[in-house]
Amino acid sequence: MVSSSSSSSSLAKSARCAFAVVGIFAAFSYFAIAQEDVYKKTYGGARFAATFFVLTVERGVNVVFALCGIATFGGSGVRTPKGEIFKSGASQMLAMAASNEALRYVSYPTQVLGKSCKMVPVIVGGLVLGGRTFTMAQYAQVAFVTLGVALFNLAADSTKSAGSDSAYGLLLIGLSLVMDAVTGGLQDRVKKTTKALNPRTPNAKPSVYESMLYTNLSGTVVALVLALWTNQLTTGLSACMKHPALAR
Repeated sequence: MVSSSSSSSSLAKSARCAFAVVGIFAAFSYFAIAQEDVYKKTYGGARFAATFFVLTVERGVNVVFALCGIATFGGSGVRTPKGEIFKSGASQMLAMAASNEALRYVSYPTQVLGKSCKMVPVIVGGLVLGGRTFTMAQYAQVAFVTLGVALFNLAADSTKSAGSDSAYGLLLIGLSLVMDAVTGGLQDRVKKTTKALNPRTPNAKPSVYESMLYTNLSGTVVALVLALWTNQLTTGLSACMKHPALAR
């Protein structure tokens, strides 16, 4: 009976993991296609350029979903370093802003190829900012995954006609990777600080929805400020009103 119960539990965990992997892959694939349509298509003879407006909307929607998750499943009950989470959310938003903006100056395959190296700066950020240590096996995993994804994207890119990739677009991809490193290091700090704030709670950490809420709330605030400062809030709303296909 114990063996049967353990087997059923293991099978259930495997099924949940498979569901999560498929869901993440499907969601990110659809997101990538929609994102390329936003930045690469022309609307009224011009390309959409209100990057901070898009990020304000995206992050705002994520905040709503996080609040619904907390209302439905409850919170973790642990103390969290909201200031550090705010910083990591802001840096994550800036990484996305640079990556999205790069799509206006480089081809989509080039952007994907550049971001396929994301695991490398995340490890660097963990070492420098998060104080983490990694095993040789982990370094090897990052190297092989990064190499595999890069080769796959290079092969896919070679089947398409070459686009005009500007130096500015490549610089934006580089900036995005730097912010990925900062985000990775700050997120490691958040985990350490959360444990320090809750010494009586083993493996203390915020719930998935709490992390989603605080990270995206800070990203929404920073994106909204930048959208107002650059006038992209007005231009973005105007473009969506003039071109319903863009808003959808």
